[in-house]
Amino acid sequence: MYVLKCSQYKTLLIERENMHPTFGFLAFDPFRACQNLNLSQKRLEEILTDLYCRLIVWNLVELAESFIGVPYELRAELAYPPKTLDCAGLVKTIFACAGIWLPRYTVLQADCGQEIKAANLSTGDLIFFKGKSPWAHPKYPPGVGHVGFMLNPHEYVHTTSQTQRVVKNCLETTKAGVVAYRRIHARPENVAVVQLPKELWYLNSPAELECVIRSQVKTSSRLQ
Repeated sequence: MYVLKCSQYKTLLIERENMHPTFGFLAFDPFRACQNLNLSQKRLEEILTDLYCRLIVWNLVELAESFIGVPYELRAELAYPPKTLDCAGLVKTIFACAGIWLPRYTVLQADCGQEIKAANLSTGDLIFFKGKSPWAHPKYPPGVGHVGFMLNPHEYVHTTSQTQRVVKNCLETTKAGVVAYRRIHARPENVAVVQLPKELWYLNSPAELECVIRSQVKTSSRLQ
């Protein structure tokens, strides 16, 4: 399995013994890719962003489900693998494992990404609730006190003092308390680690990754 790591558009060389226990790394030089593919840096960033979005969603669902059953603890100390989690800690940990930084608190996470409508919900989106003890939020008058991670348009994972552990819930049974849905966008400047889906396990070098990028240039498709 190979993983693309891109940070500040510099080539990264990671020794195998220093690899993350879940993720590996493949060094990739965007500057050289621009030259080899005759692309502007802006166009390359657009393609990489689209590719990141697909790869991250594929990995984070499996990761989120692996946390089901982890005990609940308010203001839990975050670690990997987690021993305990609260709702915001769960969401932060899920995205942190893909190299995407989110704030530690629910009310601050509600400012991240882009607000979307319920009809457009997709895998990887965040669902925010008023909760029992909501924090005041200027955009959401009811306040924001709870967050969950969407596994698909109908189910999400979360954890509360009532569930006492990370659980999976159906959206249909909990719509009443929802105050917002938001989508976190993966961008080259804040994405550090991406796990490749099985279809891309054949990648052995930056050159092969460039082949994937070249195919996206031809199709000009927007990956979701």
